[in-house]
Amino acid sequence: MRKVIPVVTSLSIVFSFATGVQAVQPSSINANVKKQLTTDVPVLLPNYLKPVKEKYWTAKTISSKNKYYVKYYAVHKNVPINSVDLNKLKPQMTMKGTTYKTEAAAKKALAYMDFTKQGRKVSLGNRQKGYQDAGAGSLWTSWNHRGWAYTIHTTTKDSGRALEQAKKLVSFVHREPFEIKKDYGVIYVDDHEDYSYFKMRKGLTVYEGQKLTMGSEIAKTIQSLK
Repeated sequence: MRKVIPVVTSLSIVFSFATGVQAVQPSSINANVKKQLTTDVPVLLPNYLKPVKEKYWTAKTISSKNKYYVKYYAVHKNVPINSVDLNKLKPQMTMKGTTYKTEAAAKKALAYMDFTKQGRKVSLGNRQKGYQDAGAGSLWTSWNHRGWAYTIHTTTKDSGRALEQAKKLVSFVHREPFEIKKDYGVIYVDDHEDYSYFKMRKGLTVYEGQKLTMGSEIAKTIQSLK
């Protein structure tokens, strides 16, 4: 049974150069979040999300033997974890982990793709080659690097922005490679609808983060998983 517990007051803070103010991070509540989860799945949670203007993070949790969900909310006041007041709010990010019975099922849930030679070849910098494919007004810029499959979705009118975002992400992960251990991973950035997610598989377990911000911010979130 989930318990409603207060958000802790000890805060993890980073400096946001975009806003010039200090920004609280979800690592400030993760210890209490984990206490709310009853699951056999090895839990991973983000300790970094894109800085927000709100002063607090809080969360809602759901868990069972083979899966867990954590929805993170940025709020202006101290709202307890699993408070009913969160039902009225939209989460900033959802983190979930699911353990499957077979490796085949886990691979299907991950949906990793090899983008080699799929579409028009483009240069993304750092000796990284990508491939662009278009249809019905949409443009996908995709590539593979160190077991990760990357895709950036834009409209065909924003082809220049697609390359810009792809190059920024490539530059970041080449400069600061992911240290987290996994079998394969997927990163999807939807610029047109401002929606992104990542998935990664570790054995029979697939982890997924949804409703994330763009570019290098999603990479920073993955790097912060603990």
